[in-house]
Amino acid sequence: MVTLSAAVMAHPVRRQYVDELLPKLGDVPVAWDQVSTPSTDTEQRWAVGRAAWAAHDPDADWHVVVQDDALVSDRFLEGLAGALAHVPFGVIVSAYCGTMRPNQQMVRSAIGRAEKHGASWVTMQSLNWGVAWAAPVASIPAMLEWCDGQVGLSYDTRTGRYYRDEMGWACWYTWPSLVDHRQGPSIAGHESAGRFAHRFAEDATVPDWSALPPDESADVRAFRNAQSGRLVVVRDDVAASQMARARRWVEVDAETLPLASHALR
Repeated sequence: MVTLSAAVMAHPVRRQYVDELLPKLGDVPVAWDQVSTPSTDTEQRWAVGRAAWAAHDPDADWHVVVQDDALVSDRFLEGLAGALAHVPFGVIVSAYCGTMRPNQQMVRSAIGRAEKHGASWVTMQSLNWGVAWAAPVASIPAMLEWCDGQVGLSYDTRTGRYYRDEMGWACWYTWPSLVDHRQGPSIAGHESAGRFAHRFAEDATVPDWSALPPDESADVRAFRNAQSGRLVVVRDDVAASQMARARRWVEVDAETLPLASHALR
C-alpha cells in the first residue's frame, strides 16, 4: 500500500480558495506566501513552492503539492494513493492534464495514445503544469537542493527540469484528471482564463488505475551512482552505453524497482 502526504501552496489573496480546498484534503499543511501582494518574482514563488515540498511526511512514500487554485475530485488523496500503487520506477505523477499551455497538439496526441489503448494514464516527457503533482518522498531533498541553485527560473520550470533532465524521469498524468483549474486571475503571470482539465473525474477512486499505458517502461534502463547512491533513468541507447562504460555508474535491473519511492529508499 502506498502512503501519501500532501501540502497546499497558497497566497493570502486566495485564502477563500484554500478554505474551500482543505475540507477535501483534510488536515494538511499550507505553505503561505509571505508577501501579501501577488508577485511574479521567481524567487518568491520558489520559496513558497519549496516550503510546500519541504512539508512532506518523511515516512510517506509520495508527496503531492496542490496549488490554491485547484479544484480537486472527491476522495482525491485516497484515489491518488491508489493510482500511485501502479506507477513504475522512474516517473513523477501529475493529477492535471490541461488546455492552453504547452503545445496542445502534443498534449492531444498523448491523450489519443492513452484512449486508443484504454489506459488510465497519459504519458509525456516532462511536467507541463504545476497545479497538483506528486513525487517520491525520497527524491525530494536532492530536488530541493538542485532547484535552489536555479536562480531566475520559475517554480514549475525548476522542478520539472530536475526530474526530466537530472533524473531522466518521465511524467505520468492521471486520466482523467483528478484536478481541475479554478477560473480567475493568475498571480503567476499566466493566462487569466480558459485553463481547464481536458477531462475531469468527479471521484478519484472510480478510474481503473491498473489500466497502464502500453510498453511505457520497456526501454527504461536504471543506473545507480556507486558513490552517492543516486538513481537515474535512461531511455536513450547512446546515453545508456556511455553510462555503462563510466565506472561511477552501475546498472541495476529496473524490473526490481517497481516503485520509484521504494527504489530510492
